[in-house]
Amino acid sequence: MSWSYREFSSKRASWQKHTKGWESHTVPPIKAKLLVNGYIKLLKKLKCFDGYPNREDIKVLDIGAGAGYIGQAFFENGFSVLCTEHTKEGVSLINRHNTKINTSLLEISDVKNCIDSTYDLILCRELYPFTRVNCFEEQKQVVENIMSLLKKGGTLLLIGSTISYPHCADYRLILLTLNKKNEYKYLYSYSEPFISRRYLMFFGLSFIRFLSYWVMPILSYANIKIYVLHKNKT
Repeated sequence: MSWSYREFSSKRASWQKHTKGWESHTVPPIKAKLLVNGYIKLLKKLKCFDGYPNREDIKVLDIGAGAGYIGQAFFENGFSVLCTEHTKEGVSLINRHNTKINTSLLEISDVKNCIDSTYDLILCRELYPFTRVNCFEEQKQVVENIMSLLKKGGTLLLIGSTISYPHCADYRLILLTLNKKNEYKYLYSYSEPFISRRYLMFFGLSFIRFLSYWVMPILSYANIKIYVLHKNKT
């Protein structure tokens, strides 16, 4: 497929050319810390960190990192982190806000020529092709490219809005479609607000899934969900 994320963005996302635009479409530091604390609790509950004696042994890849605050929060929790963006301006923005984390330019239509490593945890939150590209096949190709960077035993977090406009991806269908060889285990989806607060401290995952599927759609039209995919070790 000749589709290019960079080419698409240059035509359809003029805000990405400006620093103020980038900053207005990123997660602020305080919220990033709350979100990451929730992600870590969820991953622990799902036993995704089993087999890792130390957090610094867990390599995290944040794709479409914005200003890098989520990656920074993972770094502050002891993880090894690489934050990526698809333009030099985006990478520069991450570096300005977070001087201690590693950064890289990443073209997600050609990931193997950009990154020569695989990762234990890959995070994609509100990645632009999933919210603005009105084509299932192109969105599926993006996810497939991202999954190629996942280690055996690794976990992918796809995080995004479930609203139908403008053309948000059907994350669950994409993940199930790409799993024809049963190389992965789909670990359900969870509404981000229930994960980023303290619900996991008091309720089990089954109840959180119930709230995510039945309660959150009533409370909020723009329901941001966390889709979890775990790659088999063998």
